[in-house]
Amino acid sequence: MEDLYQQGKLPDDTTAVEMVNRLHWNNYISPSVQKLCQELLLSEYRRFYEIKTALIRKENDPMTTQENNQNTKKKGLFSLFRGEKKAANEGGCCNIKIVPITSG
Repeated sequence: MEDLYQQGKLPDDTTAVEMVNRLHWNNYISPSVQKLCQELLLSEYRRFYEIKTALIRKENDPMTTQENNQNTKKKGLFSLFRGEKKAANEGGCCNIKIVPITSG
């Protein structure tokens, strides 16, 4: 389905036939169930297509990107460090120990 999506295939009857044909290369699909397979695969591909398209829209939405950037800034290293300092030392100066790393 990802391959079809990357090729720009829309969820329609033509794509359903193509999916069944691709499956038929490695699997036997009885002629009596081919139509059912097309319907089921098309239903699943529609759902996949909608979710994938919505995710891509969300990633490209400037408001979502701006919100993510603001959240990253809020949770940056400096903010976390200040928060830990206040919690550990009640707003006072924090004590930092530098410990050498030894191998072995």
